[in-house]
Amino acid sequence: PSTAHAILKGGSLTLPATISGQDTVIAKIRIKSTWAGLLILPFVETISSKGRWKQYFEYGAKGVRYINLSDTFSDSDKTIRLEGKYLSLPDQEIELSVYPRENLDGKKILVLAPHADDAELGAYGLYEKHAANSMICTLTASEGGSFHYGNLYSTCDFDTQAQYLQKGRMRVWNSLAVPLLAGVPSENILQLGYFDSTLTAMRQNPEKEIKSTKIDTTDVDIFRSANTSPLAKHLKPGSTWNSLVDNLSYLIETFQPDIIVTPSPNIDTHPDHQHTALAAIEALRKIDYRRGNLFLHTIH
Repeated sequence: PSTAHAILKGGSLTLPATISGQDTVIAKIRIKSTWAGLLILPFVETISSKGRWKQYFEYGAKGVRYINLSDTFSDSDKTIRLEGKYLSLPDQEIELSVYPRENLDGKKILVLAPHADDAELGAYGLYEKHAANSMICTLTASEGGSFHYGNLYSTCDFDTQAQYLQKGRMRVWNSLAVPLLAGVPSENILQLGYFDSTLTAMRQNPEKEIKSTKIDTTDVDIFRSANTSPLAKHLKPGSTWNSLVDNLSYLIETFQPDIIVTPSPNIDTHPDHQHTALAAIEALRKIDYRRGNLFLHTIH
């Protein structure tokens, strides 16, 4: 990427003439939540001749943050207005990271999601635009974390394994169904069925079967069986790191992606997200796959 600068004054920002309307532009800004921003999610609204967009931050956000200005301006009109809601946005010099836009028409895109919903949080707009040439692979059943289905289970059952099994099944179905809404072919949607929050332990003991932290099992097929893609028939069994790497190698060799979308292992702080990228890199090395690019992102 190249770096450029622009001045935000009175909420108005004009981008340098050197930036193209086709560039990806990330702005580094300084913000400070108001007292209301402790109770209501603060956001910056971007307003231009092309439309309006909102980018939310955490409660009480303060300091340096980044906003995406891509597609908010054109070559003929590079003036943008930034308005802070429940936060102050002082006049300042803004650093812009500028990436030339890569033409993805006709390119094959493999999205690797650590958990159900990560593919959508990280890349829904991308894979929807290129749905016919995209593959969505979710690594874990995502059965861990808090349980929020009290309407299905009584209070006395609140801590049983049954509810986490059901949660995993529901999230597996979500991971397989949502890409269909974007037009991704069903044969290109896959759930590997590994267990939530276990990828670190799997990598530390690559040949050992690691069981779910919520369900007393190492059987990934209880979740993997929901797949309808023919690719699922050739997946290696077992809840091991070696199995994960082998399966990613198989998918990469079979699909031959030009772009692999995965969390950035040195920015995203969630261990499952970091290890998704590490598993992908090990798979690429295993089959000596050198074609295309990694598109790295962060959710946490």
